[in-house]
Amino acid sequence: MLLTKYALVIGAVACMTSAALAQAPAEAGLKAELVVCTSIVDREPQGADTTFAVSAGSLYAWSRITGASGETTVTHVWSRDGQVMAEVALPVGSGSWRTYSQKNLYGLAGRWEVKVVDAAGSTLSAVSFTVTP
Repeated sequence: MLLTKYALVIGAVACMTSAALAQAPAEAGLKAELVVCTSIVDREPQGADTTFAVSAGSLYAWSRITGASGETTVTHVWSRDGQVMAEVALPVGSGSWRTYSQKNLYGLAGRWEVKVVDAAGSTLSAVSFTVTP
């Protein structure tokens, strides 16, 4: 009986520890700066705004990722009117890393959002913007 109680306690602690680890971000110190823009020049965003004309053709999501303790991956998740339109996995190679993704608009006006998501699925940064006809 006593052995059964100890087994239950150990099992419960193991489950709680596993759940806590599953909820923890991949890297606690990972941070992201995010800008939506019309171009990238010399690895820096150009034409940043919150409203773009569909005639722009394509937009860029530029990110500066800091705090990585080694190589990892972030994902840019592009959504339009609440529907995911693209997910772009991007490698991060050091503690301070700039990267970007590009999305062709294909004439799709609407309310857009880009999120930077870490390997554990936690949102590090998000930007909302509008694409007008």
